[in-house]
Amino acid sequence: MRRIFAVLGFCLLLAGCQSYERLPLDEAAHKREWQARSADSQSVRDFARELAARDASPRGTYNPLDGVDLAEAEAIALFFNADLRKARLDAGASLANAQNAGAWDNPELNISGGMILASISNPWKAAAAIEFTIPLSGRKGVEKDLAFAEHSVTWREIMSREWQVLLELRRLWREHGATLERAALLRAHLAQVEETGKRAEDLTNAGELGRTDARVFAIELTLRRIELAELERHSQEQQIALKGLLGLIPDAPLTFTPTLAVVQPPAAGERESKALKHSPEIALARAQYEVAEQQLRLEIRKQYPDLRLGPGFDVDEGQSTISLGFGIPIPIINLNKQGIAHARAARLASRAAFEAECEKLTVALALAQARLVRVRAARDSIETDLAPLVDLQVKEARERAALGDFDALLMLEAFKTQFEAKERVIEARLQEALAIDEINGRLGPTFKPQPTEGK
Repeated sequence: MRRIFAVLGFCLLLAGCQSYERLPLDEAAHKREWQARSADSQSVRDFARELAARDASPRGTYNPLDGVDLAEAEAIALFFNADLRKARLDAGASLANAQNAGAWDNPELNISGGMILASISNPWKAAAAIEFTIPLSGRKGVEKDLAFAEHSVTWREIMSREWQVLLELRRLWREHGATLERAALLRAHLAQVEETGKRAEDLTNAGELGRTDARVFAIELTLRRIELAELERHSQEQQIALKGLLGLIPDAPLTFTPTLAVVQPPAAGERESKALKHSPEIALARAQYEVAEQQLRLEIRKQYPDLRLGPGFDVDEGQSTISLGFGIPIPIINLNKQGIAHARAARLASRAAFEAECEKLTVALALAQARLVRVRAARDSIETDLAPLVDLQVKEARERAALGDFDALLMLEAFKTQFEAKERVIEARLQEALAIDEINGRLGPTFKPQPTEGK
C-alpha cells in the first residue's frame, strides 16, 4: 500500500509539470500572413474605432478606401508595425513573470540511509524529512510588487516606442507631402516654360530671335524634367518607407494623402505642465524610479529571516521515530548590508535620471519653440518680401513680351526666380510643420494608453 501511494504521489508531481514542444520558424507562413494584411480589415477598423474613443483629439471616420490620411495611417501603424508587435509580445512575457512572482519556494525532500558496521541484528539506518519555507519576512509579497513594477516599465517602454513610431510616421508624412508639392510646382513651372519656349521657337523661325536665345528654354526644360523624374522616384521611395512603417508590404494598395497641415500646439505657458503629465519619456522615468523603490523595499525585507519547518521520519536499529524540526537564521552578522546599500544608491541614481529627463524635456521644448520662431520668420520674409517681387518681375516680363519686346533671358530668369521662391516657401512650410510636430511630440500623445492587465 505504501508503494502504491508513493507511485501515485510521484505521478501527481509529474502531472503538474509542463512539457516542452518545439515551435519552428515558418518564413513562408509569415510571408503569407504579411501579404494578407489589409488596412481595410475589420480588426483594423475596430482598433481605429477604439483608438478614437481613447483620443481627446478628433480623429475622424476611419475609411482607408478613399485615401489614407495621417490619422488613419497612425491607426494602421499602431496595429501592424513589426517592432510594436514584438514589443507587445515582450510585455506578455513580462506580465506572465509578474503574475507568477512571489510564489512560495518548493518544499525540499531530504532522504538519507546507512548501515552500522558493528555486528548487530538490525544495522540499517534511514531518515526522511520534508522541509517547508514559511516567508515570515513578507519578501514574497514585495517580490510580486517588484515584478509588477518591472512590468509597468515594460509597458511604458511600449508606449514610448509607439509614440516614437508615430513621430517617425509624421516626419515621413510631412516630407512626402513636401515632395508632392514640389513635384506639382515643378510641373506648373515646366508648363509655363514650355509655353513661352514655343513662342521663342516661333520667333526664331520667323528670324526675330536668335537660336541661342531660344535654346535656353530647351535647356531649362530638359534640366527640370530630369529633376521632376527624380522627385517622382523619390516619392515612390517615400511611399515604400511609409508602408514599411505601417507594417504593410511595399506594393500594398494604399493611396496616401499627405499634407503639411499640422495641429497647432497649446500656448507656450501650458506646454511644460502638459509634457510632464503626458510625455512617455517622463512616464517611463517614473516607472523606473518605482522599480528602484520596490527593489530597496525588497532588500530591506531580506534582513528578516524566513522560517524553515518540516516533519521527519527516522529508522535506527529497527526503531522508528517521527520528528518535527524547524530552523531560522539569526540576523546578527549579515543584515543584507551590501544589498541595501546598493539599492539605496540605485534609487538615488534613478531619482537623478528622472530629474534629468525633466530638465531635458524643458530644454527640448524651448529649443523647438526657438526653431519654430526662426522658420516662421523665414517663411514670412519669403512670402511678404520676396514673393511679391518675383511675381512682379514675371508680370512685367510678360507685359514687355506682349508689346513685342520679347527678352528670352529676362523671361526665363523671371520664371526660374519665381519657381525657386515658391520652392523655398514649400521648404519653409515643411520646416515649420516639423518644428510644430517636435513641440507636439514633446507634449506626448493625446490618446490614453490601452488598458493593461494588473494584479
